Amino acid sequence: MRSALIACALVACNQVWGLDSTNAQEPGPDRDGDTVSDEFDNCVDIPNATQTDDDDDGFGNACDDCPDCAPCDHGPQHDEDGDSFADDCDNCPTVKNNQANADGDDLGDDCDASATLQRRKLFDGFGTIDSTWARLGPWDAVGDAAATVEGPHPLGYRLTRVEPIITGQSTWTMEIVFDVPAAPEHADSLGGYLVNQGGDAVWACTLYYDTSMWTLTHGIPDPITVAPGETKMILSSQRNGTTDRYCTVAGKEKSNLAFGETYPLGVELWTNRPSRFLYIEVIE
Repeated sequence: MRSALIACALVACNQVWGLDSTNAQEPGPDRDGDTVSDEFDNCVDIPNATQTDDDDDGFGNACDDCPDCAPCDHGPQHDEDGDSFADDCDNCPTVKNNQANADGDDLGDDCDASATLQRRKLFDGFGTIDSTWARLGPWDAVGDAAATVEGPHPLGYRLTRVEPIITGQSTWTMEIVFDVPAAPEHADSLGGYLVNQGGDAVWACTLYYDTSMWTLTHGIPDPITVAPGETKMILSSQRNGTTDRYCTVAGKEKSNLAFGETYPLGVELWTNRPSRFLYIEVIE
């Protein structure tokens, strides 16, 4: 204490005790007034003195539109329909809704065509292509779609998920929505497979391009015209008056196609040229 008093005699006491403005640390800006400076605040506009961040994504719970998403495919604040529910927590990511879901499946009432059938979005646009998908050829998440990267790739492109999405219930439908590319200069094909747990294809729904138009595989007697742009391909367990299942392109004639009773099943998207797949929906 005596030494401190001597120091006070030699210099200003505020400097000795650390009270001088040249020694004291000035607090940074704190625009939400929660005592945490903006530099360190994980919600700079909403008071959250505790800084709670349950999913550890850098956004505090107070301002995180998806506080239990780690990591979020689209990023924690990606909200395509603008309803304040981030896509990864939104049961209708493309339709504004209040998250009401009477049948408790993966889709909210406002985008669920059935109150009884269980509907699951396998993806509604990719924010990232995670490790559940095996890739052949370069793929990326572009504009909320799974997109092949400009090629050509000599073996074509495959995006395969063997994790079961069809479990063997009596009826099911899978819808694959994609962009049909502009007419190629040579023969081309794209579509979707159902695959078993070993990744082997057991059923295909495929568009082939030859000469001047796209043709749906298996059972269509005449070529069909499918214009470039968004198109829905439908695979179904329904039997079209035969022992065969069918696949079809929305608005076109059904195409019969048999496959073995192999369950459970995954899915593979495939194409020979750069293409975009927008979403897959499974209804059981």
